[in-house]
Amino acid sequence: MEEQVPPKTVENLRDWRRYWNTWPQQLEQTDFLRQVERTQGGEPANQEQLRLVVEAISGALALGGGDFLVDLCCGNGLVTKQLSPACRRIVGVDYSSTLIDVARRYHAAANVAYLRAAADEIGPERGERRIRRKS
Repeated sequence: MEEQVPPKTVENLRDWRRYWNTWPQQLEQTDFLRQVERTQGGEPANQEQLRLVVEAISGALALGGGDFLVDLCCGNGLVTKQLSPACRRIVGVDYSSTLIDVARRYHAAANVAYLRAAADEIGPERGERRIRRKS
């Protein structure tokens, strides 16, 4: 019998890791916007909407060429890669091994590294050493 992915509800928040590891596997590997649910009415956002998101993030953070950015919950790396020209170094972090695999395969760049970890697994005590070691 085929395994069912539980619906996203407050009652099953503990299943988020499972959801984000299984949902993207149901889609084409290059269906990047649907993989991370950047959709409207079930249709992927268009490139203009994605460009606006990237511009808003870059502007809000006032990114410059010397910046080191950590993109928590980076998903498949679609936005991470598009932010990479504005940074010296960027590390995308996500707990979904499925999405990190897609990020590494399709959204690699010379100044981008991807780390499979939960956001609460990195920080001043653990994250700095771990990011340096893995990147």
